[in-house]
Amino acid sequence: MRILTRQKNENAKILIVDDNKEVRETLIDILNCLEYETVQAVDGEEGFKFLQNQNIDLVITDLKMPGGSGIDLLQKIKLIDSNIPVIIITGFPSLNTAIEAMKKGASDFITKPFNIDYIQHIVKKALQERQLLLENQYLLAELNQKAIIERLNSELHEKIDELTKIQSINEALNVFVDNEKLFQQIIKIASRTTDAKRVALFILDTEKSQLFIRCGIGYNKEIIQRTRLFIGQGIVGQIALHKKAFRLNSKSIHVDNLSFPFEEVVPESILSVPIFVGEDFFGVLYLADKNGEPEFTQNDEKIIVTLADKAGIRIENNALYEGVYLNLLDTLMSLVSTIEAKDFYTRQHSFRVTEYAIKIVKKLGVDDEQIEILRFGGFLHDIGKIGIQDSLLNKRGRLTNEEFEIIRQHPLVGVKIVEPLCLIDEEKNIIKYHHERWDGSGYPEGLRKDSIPFLARVLSVADSFDAMTSTRPYRKAMSQDMAAREIIDSSGSQFDPEIIEAFSQSGSDLQNSKIS
Repeated sequence: MRILTRQKNENAKILIVDDNKEVRETLIDILNCLEYETVQAVDGEEGFKFLQNQNIDLVITDLKMPGGSGIDLLQKIKLIDSNIPVIIITGFPSLNTAIEAMKKGASDFITKPFNIDYIQHIVKKALQERQLLLENQYLLAELNQKAIIERLNSELHEKIDELTKIQSINEALNVFVDNEKLFQQIIKIASRTTDAKRVALFILDTEKSQLFIRCGIGYNKEIIQRTRLFIGQGIVGQIALHKKAFRLNSKSIHVDNLSFPFEEVVPESILSVPIFVGEDFFGVLYLADKNGEPEFTQNDEKIIVTLADKAGIRIENNALYEGVYLNLLDTLMSLVSTIEAKDFYTRQHSFRVTEYAIKIVKKLGVDDEQIEILRFGGFLHDIGKIGIQDSLLNKRGRLTNEEFEIIRQHPLVGVKIVEPLCLIDEEKNIIKYHHERWDGSGYPEGLRKDSIPFLARVLSVADSFDAMTSTRPYRKAMSQDMAAREIIDSSGSQFDPEIIEAFSQSGSDLQNSKIS
């Protein structure tokens, strides 16, 4: 039987769309090293004309361009040929943008500045996946006889299963999570996609040249905690030494008398692959024994190698994101200090309010995660005041209606300022809603009772307590006892009664945390 096939990836034609000439030329140089044919366009309109008149195998497009975004071009491409992979270039990765692009069919992202190895990796991968899809389509076009359909049905299902598993890996690892959650995802995906009984993620301790189990499935805590292997020790140590994948069945394991120091019994089959972050060896993904099957298959190995590759890229991206995140956070912290330095009377206000709020929620028995959310959102709750004139912040007389309206805008301004950080909703809600009131007379949205987010309600009490006990340009500070009584009297009107109950129980703790 003759099978129609597309041209091989070595001769693939790649369209680069970017209004920046230097970016286009840089990508062309990188791709020419792999002997790909490249064409270029300065914007989405010109790029779309290329697609209508030429056979294009892959598109790399900038996210932001004059005359239409990369997302617009992506949608047009998917309408004319859903098999053409599209890789998005972005200068600053945003979780929301990434999710939107993936939903609309983007294959992957390239971030600036460029990483040559990463670009070559995702281009090769995208073209290989396209090649497989096209070959399947051409194959299906010729399957016009029942005998052929029956003979190839099993192979086709295997390919579909493989593609489905790879897609599930892409979806699971393309959403940003911290490394601890990412490591748990990796072992769960490995177990689910191969039906492995036991999975362990080993990470290299570079200082001690030892591998330790970061997390595992099917192993008791004692084994996970005590296991440490030197490079070269056992099958895992051998993978760290030779840096290549191993797939072994029971015959090979027993004949070669291999070592498994952390296993209670010698496994019947193993599959283990190295993980690299960039060019550096990071660790080993180890799988032992399949449920209901004698050994791991070649398809299992393909899936786990893909998982390891994706995991390495995700770990590296997490490190890059963390660097950007910390820089932004440092900037915001500096802005908070700038705000409070503008007003002698509110210095350390954000710190005090956060400490008061934490003492209150501890009385309510919230978990550590909620306390950390409150700590982060509380410190940034007044970030929107950066745009308010000093003359308003330090005004000694009563504010006019117009001036008070300006002050009332700071929660909304604050949310816009922190938008690049991609904070979780609970953190943003603290910033946005800490001036709402239980009776609905607050701002910016006039929310009432339980419609006000819980942590914002807590911070509102702490914020009011600190404001009352701090000297302001237009009045002296109240005593803590007097301020506490006034706040308790506002239970059910300005404040949530349940939170006021916790506040009243925190009296001595609040006094002890007062910062002058």
